[in-house]
Amino acid sequence: MIPTPQSITVHRYTLGAPDAHGNAAESWVADVAPTLVHAVAPGASAEALQTGRDVSKVAWTVYAPTGTVVAARDRIVWRGETYLVHGEPADYGHGPWVDEAAGIVIELQRWEG
Repeated sequence: MIPTPQSITVHRYTLGAPDAHGNAAESWVADVAPTLVHAVAPGASAEALQTGRDVSKVAWTVYAPTGTVVAARDRIVWRGETYLVHGEPADYGHGPWVDEAAGIVIELQRWEG
């Protein structure tokens, strides 16, 4: 069994009631309980220069147990900061040494600046 010493809060993406133009409003609903994960590690970060301002991408990689449910448009809160889930989570339990308990990898990102 792989320990799960870290916790994140998943805010699930959902479509709400239609707005005045008939378009469904986007919203996110937080899970009731925190999601326990194996680890949160620094991801790739980048700084992009735009005219008149500096922008930095803050990225983290979350390693979560098999069965953790997270989707591409969800938001994750970790250590008080909100991050977007970047892409679909990847299954890392089926490599050359199969380990069904290994779990999934979730890429997070947030832009500052």
